Amino acid sequence: MERINLADLIGQKELQKIIESFESAFNMSAAITDIHGKLLTSPKKISELCGKVIRNTESGELACQRSDAIGGRKAINTGKPSIYICRGYARNIDFAVPVFVKGEPIGFMLGGQVNTKLPDEKECKARAMQYGLDPKKFWRAARKTKIMPLKKIKAAAELLNTIGKLVSTYADNIIIHKEINVNLRKEVKKRTLKIRFQNIKLRNLAMTDRMTNLLTHSEFLKNVAQESKRMGRMNFHKYKRKSKKYFFMILLDVDRFKRINDTFGHLMGDLVIKRMGQIIKSSIRGIDIAGRYGGDEFSILLPETDLERGMVVVKRIKSEVESLKFSGNNLVKGIVSSSGNKTRNGLTVSFGVTESDGSHSPEEVIKTADEALYQAKRKGRNRVEVKLFLNTQS
Repeated sequence: MERINLADLIGQKELQKIIESFESAFNMSAAITDIHGKLLTSPKKISELCGKVIRNTESGELACQRSDAIGGRKAINTGKPSIYICRGYARNIDFAVPVFVKGEPIGFMLGGQVNTKLPDEKECKARAMQYGLDPKKFWRAARKTKIMPLKKIKAAAELLNTIGKLVSTYADNIIIHKEINVNLRKEVKKRTLKIRFQNIKLRNLAMTDRMTNLLTHSEFLKNVAQESKRMGRMNFHKYKRKSKKYFFMILLDVDRFKRINDTFGHLMGDLVIKRMGQIIKSSIRGIDIAGRYGGDEFSILLPETDLERGMVVVKRIKSEVESLKFSGNNLVKGIVSSSGNKTRNGLTVSFGVTESDGSHSPEEVIKTADEALYQAKRKGRNRVEVKLFLNTQS
């Protein structure tokens, strides 16, 4: 497990409040350190000897950290508060209890800097000289060490051990709640993405004809309206270009579709509709828009396409359709005679086409293409009829 900083987990201010409450209750110094003995809180009742004499030197600070870490590890190993003589320069009585997070020790709670009797002057001055400290200053500070009976020191250690367990439980709960929140955010994100995906699927289903995978009638009309507006804006600034821009509209209808259903059955009729969708999709560009206009009628919009280029697409679709013939329960490639006429049992379609520069309403464009399709049917089917607006070639 990655090492956790107790101050980052619980908060520096919260740890400081805990320590200050303990110091006030027992009138002794206390602190919280990391696993290496480095202070995470600032003791308010630190003894003058430790605070102003020993820990003011780098070597003294390191000696105290080593002593606290050793005492803390002993508490981890025994499972009880560790009461020990400071291995630093003070030789006071300290005690340590471990703080755990998810079963791993991450720091210690320390108390002490007290003694059960007054220190010896000669011994103190000798120790100060050994560590390169001012003997008189060391002794003056040592005399101020708090004297406390061992029974009270043990009671303080037991209380600090209880506090350490509560801090460990609190830290565990914070970790658990963080993990829950992380997992909850992941689950919310996962479900949100799932809902978005489902909404997209539902939107696509609403927009798309299931049998042909082309746009529905209403969705196709929306696209016609959008393209008509776009083309109108482009041509409004036509002085910037040499010529106008057009979009090309195609309506096509399967010839004698009712006869196909009556002769070959409705399953064959469904197959014809599906194959028409496949042929149309394979014959147009990615930017082109195709829809199932209704029943056996289809619609295609070719953006920025004039009559000449639009007729290329019409001929391509017409040729593909005419290459099919009915064979049993299937549609297969048929044989075209040398005169270009289909052999018996062939499939044909009729086309009505127009082009617009965006100056006509979508309804007018559809109506014009529909009138052209009606003329194609009236003139014998299997043909293409063009009907243009009077002002499109201006």
